[in-house]
Amino acid sequence: MPDVLVAGHVNWDVTLVVDRLPAADEESPIRERHRGGGGSAANVAAGLTALSVEPSLLGSVGDDEPGRLAREALAERGVDVEDVRITRGETSTKYLLVAGEDVGVLGLDGVNEALRPDDVGPDDVADVEHVHLTGQRVATAERLAELATAAGCTVSLDPGRRADERDYADVLEHVDLAFGTDREIAALFDGTGANAHMDELLVVETSGAGGAACAVPGGGEQSHPGFEVDVVDTTGAGDAFVAGFLSVWLDSEAYGRALKVGNACGAIASRQVGARSDLDPDVLASFLE
Repeated sequence: MPDVLVAGHVNWDVTLVVDRLPAADEESPIRERHRGGGGSAANVAAGLTALSVEPSLLGSVGDDEPGRLAREALAERGVDVEDVRITRGETSTKYLLVAGEDVGVLGLDGVNEALRPDDVGPDDVADVEHVHLTGQRVATAERLAELATAAGCTVSLDPGRRADERDYADVLEHVDLAFGTDREIAALFDGTGANAHMDELLVVETSGAGGAACAVPGGGEQSHPGFEVDVVDTTGAGDAFVAGFLSVWLDSEAYGRALKVGNACGAIASRQVGARSDLDPDVLASFLE
C-alpha cells in the first residue's frame, strides 16, 4: 500500500447531542456530550490507519491542552504526528450540535491554518506516493500539490464546506482525484479555468444516505447506493468515506469496490457520536458481505 501524506485541519471537537437544533430564542436539552479529535485531515488520517494504511499528517495545533490532546489521540490511533506543528495560539475548536442527520457547527478557527507556503518544502513529500489535501490555505494547498507533482506523487483534494468561498482552480491543475458533496463539487468546478480540468480527473460525489458516484476520466460513471443505517451523527462521515475510498483506490483502480468500501465506512461513522470514527475491520467486513 502506498505511503500517504494527509494535509489540512487538525481540530478539537466538542459534540453536543440534542433532540433538535434550537431556533432563535429556543432551548434544546443536551442528551449527550463528547470531546475528541476532529478536523478533516486528522479524521482521514485516523481512518486510513484503521484500514491498514500508514499515513503521516501535516497540520498545526496550538500550544494548549486541546492541541496536546489532539496530537496524543492521533498518535494512539497510529498516525505519524511528527509534522503536526505546534504553534503559539489556540487550537481550532469546533462545537457541534447534533440532532440525527441535522448538524450545526460553531467554529473557533484558532491556528489550524498556520502553515503557509514557505513552511512546506520537498522534504514533506519526499517519502510518500500520494498526497491528500483537505480544506486549508489555498496557497499552501497549491504549494503542496506542486511539490507532490514534482516528486511523482498522485494527489487528491477534498475542499470541504468552504469550497464555495475559495478558488482551488490552480490546485486542481495538479490533482488526480477530487471529492465532495454535490454542492462542493459544483462550487469547486465553478469557473472556466476549473472546468477545463474536470474531464481529466476522477471526480467522486457523495450524497450521504444516497450513496456516491464517480465520474471516470475520459467518460463514464460508476455508483453505489450506500447502506441503510440508524443515523446517530453524520459528522465525519464524509471523512470516513474518503479514507475508505482511498484505501482501495491507492491499491487499484477498482472504482466500484472503492465506492462500496467508502460508503460502508461512511455508514459506520454515522452510527457513532463524534467526528473521529472507529472503523472496526470486523464491522466493515460485515457491511461488505
